Amino acid sequence: MFVVNGRIKTRASFEEVAKQMEAGIGPIVMGQPGFCGYYVIHTGDRTGEGVLVFDSADDWAPVKDEVVAWFKANISPLLESDGPVAAGECIVVLEPHAAPDAAGAASGAEARPH
Repeated sequence: MFVVNGRIKTRASFEEVAKQMEAGIGPIVMGQPGFCGYYVIHTGDRTGEGVLVFDSADDWAPVKDEVVAWFKANISPLLESDGPVAAGECIVVLEPHAAPDAAGAASGAEARPH
């Protein structure tokens, strides 16, 4: 699993910017093979994070430039500041269908590359 996470602070309503991000980024990534999800999280006073999840970095690569260009053209002008952007392989996955055993590890849990 490959995750891209970016933090922003908007000049005005975070909710309005989030709607624009959904409307613009959503169509770019929705048809991409390996796309798992897109999440926009409101973390406080005009701040938030966007999280894109793909099966692999190879699945993110074909849409990366288009997503970044769309963001710079349409969202960056609405921001007070761009925060850090991080991307990388997810190395721990905890899923709710597996209950932890006495040692704290989920039954059947495994560290697995994605």
